[in-house]
Amino acid sequence: MKKPLLKILDICLSITFILMIFCFAFLTLTFFGTQHAKLATILILVCVEIILGLSVYRQRLARPEARGFNEPLLIPKTISGMGWSINSCNPLGLVLNILLGISILFIIGKVFLS
Repeated sequence: MKKPLLKILDICLSITFILMIFCFAFLTLTFFGTQHAKLATILILVCVEIILGLSVYRQRLARPEARGFNEPLLIPKTISGMGWSINSCNPLGLVLNILLGISILFIIGKVFLS
C-alpha cells in the first residue's frame, strides 16, 4: 500500500528539486535587481519548503517504526548528493526542521514585502 505512495512522493520531490535548480539557474543568469529575479528567489524558497515538508512526510511513511531519541540526529542525504540531513524521526530533529521551515517562511515574507 505504501509503495505506490512512496513512488509518487519520490517523483514529486524530484520534480520540485528540478524546478528549484531551473529557478536558481535563471536567478544566476539574470540581473539581481529585476522583478523576475525576485520572483525566482521566492519560487526557490517555496520549493525548499515543499521539499522539506515532503521529505519529512516520506521518511515517516518509509520508516514508521523509527521514533524517539535513540534515532541519530543527522543522517546521510537521500536526495541531492552527498552530505548530511536532519533526521525528523528524532524529536529534536523534528523541532529543528519546524524551526527551519518557519525561518524560510519568514525569509519569503521579507523578500516578498521588500
